[in-house]
Amino acid sequence: MFKQYLKGAAALAAAALLVTGCGLRSADPTSNEAGGDKIKLTFSFWEPSTGRELETVLSDISEEYSKLHPEVTVELMSQPNSGYQEWVQSQFASNNAPDIEYNQPSNLNKQVESDFIIDISEYLDKPNPYNGSDTPWRDDFVDGRLSAAQAFKGDSCCIPLSGLGIAYYYNQELYDKAGIKAPKTWDEMIDNFKKLQQNGITPVAFMGQKSDAVDWLSWEIATALLSEDLLADPELNYNGDNNIDSYELFKALDQGIYDISKEGKYRDYYEKYLSYMQEYGKYCTNASGLDEAGAKAMFLSGKAATIMSGSWDLKSFTTDEKLPFKIGTFAFPKFTTSNTEHPGDNMAIVDVSAIAITTNAAKSDAKKEAAVDFVRFLTSQDMYKKFIEGTYSIPVMNNFSGDESFVAFRGGSRAPVAIYAMGNSSGELTNANVNLMAISGEKVDFDNATKKIQQNFVDQLESLKKSKEGFTPENNYLIDTLPRMLGDFKPYDPKD
Repeated sequence: MFKQYLKGAAALAAAALLVTGCGLRSADPTSNEAGGDKIKLTFSFWEPSTGRELETVLSDISEEYSKLHPEVTVELMSQPNSGYQEWVQSQFASNNAPDIEYNQPSNLNKQVESDFIIDISEYLDKPNPYNGSDTPWRDDFVDGRLSAAQAFKGDSCCIPLSGLGIAYYYNQELYDKAGIKAPKTWDEMIDNFKKLQQNGITPVAFMGQKSDAVDWLSWEIATALLSEDLLADPELNYNGDNNIDSYELFKALDQGIYDISKEGKYRDYYEKYLSYMQEYGKYCTNASGLDEAGAKAMFLSGKAATIMSGSWDLKSFTTDEKLPFKIGTFAFPKFTTSNTEHPGDNMAIVDVSAIAITTNAAKSDAKKEAAVDFVRFLTSQDMYKKFIEGTYSIPVMNNFSGDESFVAFRGGSRAPVAIYAMGNSSGELTNANVNLMAISGEKVDFDNATKKIQQNFVDQLESLKKSKEGFTPENNYLIDTLPRMLGDFKPYDPKD
């Protein structure tokens, strides 16, 4: 599946909580009157940052909470990243699990299936009392992120805390010199790049030697340019969600439907996509020769005006006091009807960090209420802003009202369309090296490329048939076992 992208990067996105000396009055969140027995909650996490930003900001949040609810104490259970999963399993086995647990969604979902995590849908269906709103708490989260927190196998047990994403960093001084602003559309971005070149400025430092970066650009262009047509196609998007999975592509391939080497819409889609990769590449000086370090050095030295990178660079890029210029951010620009008949929404990196309330907290109604209430407090508008800006994370909530630099990385409502990035690395021409050729300005023999890429897919399909048990037409190519990414497909409305 395409969910393998950015594997391990989620661990770099902040997602743990340290809290001490907190309290609770869930029926009246503004009350500071202590009452009843003292409640002790335990919270487990690993600290992903050597700077301990999580510890700092969440200590502040816990102090705010304790002013309202002095009868609850939340005890930190900090663990090393290495061995954390084994430690958590041992705590459940010994009936000593934390009350609130941070973990990756795939691990939390396994615990949901093992009845170690409680269902909190009754709370999600009611407003968060700390926001003063009548809307259900679940509606505070960006579409799809609640289900992402449970590995797209439910949306009633786990709470997303933060995400990650891909966007653009730009040198505000160079943009001002060229008389341009951060673009909102693809055509505006290309026009900006032209003006930068006219001013003797390299528009983009592109890390072409980093295969992930080539994939990111591929996903961004394919998703925003073609997702409306591809996702609406029942002969490709068989399960009707917001994602084209590799199993779906291989089903279409095996049934003779998907073939970019022959005349038809799929070949036309690929040609259109490739033309935009080539257009972008005109403004990426020495793209094929730059690795990640080289591209970043080029950008940070002021030799290039723009770089596409991840949210994990937010802190280092935007807080470096030694830089002689300010760095801004902008989201991947939108395509419009001048580019495609059906422009779509942008992609979202749907990896999230998540927390859940365990059955250990449910041993006592008071403890369960306390655990839920603290999580509601954490995800309230004011506290969540403090959490995101203090940890340089990407917001997964609609009510985020902080620095727009963070919002640029949140992305849209579509999973990445990765069909032009997938394929194995063997063969004369693959998606990977054709993409790099396009970005680097090398001439692409389109007819030969489509034949080679199609054959690469066929070879991969045959290998999958041999290695994957049950991958057969009789089993619908295992498509029925796939999680539904970001819900049912609905045509994109730019007004929404």
